[in-house]
Amino acid sequence: MVELNSAVGTLEHEKKEERLEALIAQLSQYPEALGDYREKLKEKEIDTPGFRPMGSAEGTMRVFAKRLKNGRSWSKIGLDKFVAIMVALKDNLEINTLQGILEQTPEQQIG
Repeated sequence: MVELNSAVGTLEHEKKEERLEALIAQLSQYPEALGDYREKLKEKEIDTPGFRPMGSAEGTMRVFAKRLKNGRSWSKIGLDKFVAIMVALKDNLEINTLQGILEQTPEQQIG
């Protein structure tokens, strides 16, 4: 909310300012919705060490889109395999290949 409030008065168009103020008003009605969902899960005694914070999905999707697009076309099988590798690299999961298990180096990890 701090970031949104600090943006008020900095937008170039009045319509955008009005929309921002309306968004802030709407979000202010439900402050509990802006909390860290992992804290709510911990209260219910659910382990959350591997869980990512809110908003990380958008960043991950941006990485995927950049690597998958750029004028390329994919077969369904190729796309599924490539996404599986990207997820495994992002989550530090084991990657099985025909030659055995792929050991990740820091350069291979998707940030």
